[in-house]
Amino acid sequence: MGFVPSVFDVSEGTGVKWLFIVSACAIALSMIVNGVRRPWMIRNHRIALDGSLDDFADTVSNRWRTVYGTDVLGAVDERDATISGSPTPRYAVLCPDRSVLVCLSANHVALNRGLALLTDPDQVPPTIPVLVLHDASPAGLRFVADARRRFGSRAVDVGLSPRHALARRLWLREPQLSPDDVDALPTDLSDDERDWLGIGWWSPIAAVPPRKLIAAVDRAVDRFEPGTASAREIGFLTWPTAG
Repeated sequence: MGFVPSVFDVSEGTGVKWLFIVSACAIALSMIVNGVRRPWMIRNHRIALDGSLDDFADTVSNRWRTVYGTDVLGAVDERDATISGSPTPRYAVLCPDRSVLVCLSANHVALNRGLALLTDPDQVPPTIPVLVLHDASPAGLRFVADARRRFGSRAVDVGLSPRHALARRLWLREPQLSPDDVDALPTDLSDDERDWLGIGWWSPIAAVPPRKLIAAVDRAVDRFEPGTASAREIGFLTWPTAG
């Protein structure tokens, strides 16, 4: 009985060549499909977490109580916490995100630095500087622009700026901005910032670690109190040295 060759009876070299060709074709096809889908995804896709932030907070705190039998030491539930500002404020902190104000209140920053903690521009006292905290987003940039129109030179943009958000790791995603929305972005943005926002990326001020948030507010206040800033650099009971 004679041997009948099969289409699968190929040499090792030929098999490698065919494997390479098939792989290259698959990669090329994938690139074409992704290239077709990518513009649609950029325009319409939104990165979102499953469930609400309240559900996430409850899941973490309930699990902690189950394991350790008590609440997280030092944790503050921003949903129920009272925001306490200074009774005699020298500065106003204006931020649309309540959790940021809770952080400044719970860490006694408001009392120590003489801050009024506000979400509503209508509540800002007259004459005092206004420190504006906001998301790195089109809405956040509109918020600080509105504050500048309303309070003039009294309004100080503390952040979060898109420039600083680009160096961070927490980015969220909305659908791509329309050309009109991109044109409405501030003109002083860099090309990288404008492209980042235009694609739909943004970063929340609430995700800034408390230590960095407090440091940013301290730096903003120090601009108006250079003597206080110098004293903090020297430290408490630091031994004087001859210059």
